[in-house]
Amino acid sequence: MTVGLKEVFTKNIGWKIGGLVMALALWFHLATEKIYEKDFNVDIEIVGLPDDLRIERFVPPTAAITVTGSGKQLLKLSFSGRTKLRADLSSFKNPGSFVHKFRIDDLHPFNPSQFHRVYISGNGVFEIQIVKR
Repeated sequence: MTVGLKEVFTKNIGWKIGGLVMALALWFHLATEKIYEKDFNVDIEIVGLPDDLRIERFVPPTAAITVTGSGKQLLKLSFSGRTKLRADLSSFKNPGSFVHKFRIDDLHPFNPSQFHRVYISGNGVFEIQIVKR
């Protein structure tokens, strides 16, 4: 009995497609269990600045953070897109040039204990120029 080439590919097609899907799912699971390091740019959210003051200059205007974690954690963080670095400037009462140092706790909504390592580029130091309105 001779089996044609077409029959080799079409016989039990459901099992073959199912096996391929299972193999891809297993590969994706294993690939995302590895530990990776990824850089993210996050926006800076200003809170607490008195109404009579405004920010003239904030350098740099966005923050770069480096996060080390599993591929699954980093994918989830990438797709959330909500993480911001919150700058509480309520202690600034007068105009002037200031240096503000961010901490990991200033990232919102973000839980750094879920990841292996979180680092704010430039040691989290930002220059702020505040002027009167």
